[in-house]
Amino acid sequence: MNMEKLRKKAIKRYLNGESPKEIYQSLGKGKTWFFKWLKRYKLDGGDWAKEHSRKPHESPKKIDREMEQMVIVTRKKLENKIYAQIGALAIGYDLKTRGITAPPISTINKILSRGQLIQQKNRYVPKGVDYPSPIVTHGNDLFQLDFIVHRYLKTKK
Repeated sequence: MNMEKLRKKAIKRYLNGESPKEIYQSLGKGKTWFFKWLKRYKLDGGDWAKEHSRKPHESPKKIDREMEQMVIVTRKKLENKIYAQIGALAIGYDLKTRGITAPPISTINKILSRGQLIQQKNRYVPKGVDYPSPIVTHGNDLFQLDFIVHRYLKTKK
């Protein structure tokens, strides 16, 4: 049976004088289910038996259009600078230096994704060129020495 028809049947039985407990037990439903639909019947009127959307009416953490535009404009400004970093961290830092409270890095990344501003790096493909190196055939044929300049040992006096 359709859920909408089941709800209407339950309320119709209630209006005919049947007790709520008998109704929800015979339908294999719970007490809260029955009283939820009874309340909707009393409040909503005509369309009470239909399922309501569970999507929230507002999202308190949703970023406003103005901030999205600021992130995109900052990204494009950074792209025009030579050798500038253009990632979410750089955008957040740039916004903070201008005195603007930047959104979290993950939010900046989502904005960039929506605006299709994230560029995938090409994978490194070796060219197949062998680099010159000394030929080592036996142990102790090659030694390496690292020079560290301007380091002084401190002695106890």
